[in-house]
Amino acid sequence: MESSANPAQPTDDRAAFPGRLAGGVQITFAALLGGVSALAGGDSPEFLSRGVVLFVVYALPGVVGLLGVAGRRPALLLAAGAASTVGSVLAFSGVTLIFLVPAILFFYGAVRLASVAPAAGSGSAFGILAGSVLAAVLTVLMIGAGASALLVTDEQCWTTYQTPGGVRYEPAPYTTGEMQVPEGAISFSCSTGVISARGVGLAGLLGAGALALSIATGRRRRDSQELRLSSPS
Repeated sequence: MESSANPAQPTDDRAAFPGRLAGGVQITFAALLGGVSALAGGDSPEFLSRGVVLFVVYALPGVVGLLGVAGRRPALLLAAGAASTVGSVLAFSGVTLIFLVPAILFFYGAVRLASVAPAAGSGSAFGILAGSVLAAVLTVLMIGAGASALLVTDEQCWTTYQTPGGVRYEPAPYTTGEMQVPEGAISFSCSTGVISARGVGLAGLLGAGALALSIATGRRRRDSQELRLSSPS
């Protein structure tokens, strides 16, 4: 009687564990960072809440990494680790340094996947070059998405009023001169770093590109694995 169990499966699952852990930790830390930012709040009428933007930007490498684990694509984990490393040094306060933890796990997970579940031809010069290019493109897309959302901002002034229905903002022309609080208002503020629609829109396009590329390459890898397993030895 033949057993249908695959003896390589437990080893393959163990190799995938660091990548899965890295993805989960990355998304959890992203939620914590976004939550802290949302709780800290602010009085700027941004296009999209900064807490939401931070969560999506920092969760993106986690999603890409998990797609890499599912598709057994080490290049995706390398890209996730690189993007997470860059994101870990963005805050002067050092709060984002926590993302070095999933970054290290992503790199370790990529090595483990490459050694246990290598793709056909991945050890050739062309395979190494293709994987490097894929990792580089995904890294640029993810970093570009984060930079667009957080750095492509608007200059804006606004007056804040407290009403029975809650806080109301009224836009005002941007100025660097003397500011006076209008009668009945609780504050008048200006900023050059207000989250903008064009920044969020560009970030959405770049992030969607990273996800689409990750899904497409992961699916091709799974299809090739299934083809090799189903072919007679």
